Amino acid sequence: MTVEFRPLLKKVTAKANGNVEVLLEISNSSLKGKSDDLNALLGATVTAQLRPESVSYKIPYDKESGLPHVRYEVDGSGIVQEIKEEQTALEVDGALNFEERSFSVEVGTIDEFIMEAESLEFPGEINPRDVLCRLEEGEGLDSIAEDKEMSEAAILNELEKARNHYAPFAAAWSEKQKDSK
Repeated sequence: MTVEFRPLLKKVTAKANGNVEVLLEISNSSLKGKSDDLNALLGATVTAQLRPESVSYKIPYDKESGLPHVRYEVDGSGIVQEIKEEQTALEVDGALNFEERSFSVEVGTIDEFIMEAESLEFPGEINPRDVLCRLEEGEGLDSIAEDKEMSEAAILNELEKARNHYAPFAAAWSEKQKDSK
């Protein structure tokens, strides 16, 4: 049995006996229909995997011009393309004159992009759209893992790799969606 919910990580406390106590806070609406399943797991050893609800990524910017070295543009048909600018910055003391700027995008936005994108090429071991569709249809992760002849953890790791890969594409796509409304 798998129970999935989205809690707020409130506290991590090291106990004197060497154990660690993790306090999660969950809104009642997030547990709708799952309370019985969760109660059935009380006292049992469970596997928990915590991951943030957003994915961070970095883009190099030219320090002098302030322009990005890599851009993500949505074309007329909705396909997001990675465009690398020609290297024009000069080396200063043996290093390029770039700085990396951090951005983040919500996992939900990335998943929506993966589900709706016209064209996806992921160099991983799964088709992330297939996995997300099957999960959305209510299929269990154990069943998907069995079909793919992978462990559940391996499927989740591949899905995380896909989300990291598509994060900047999804951010550009999301911005285009907002601009067109």
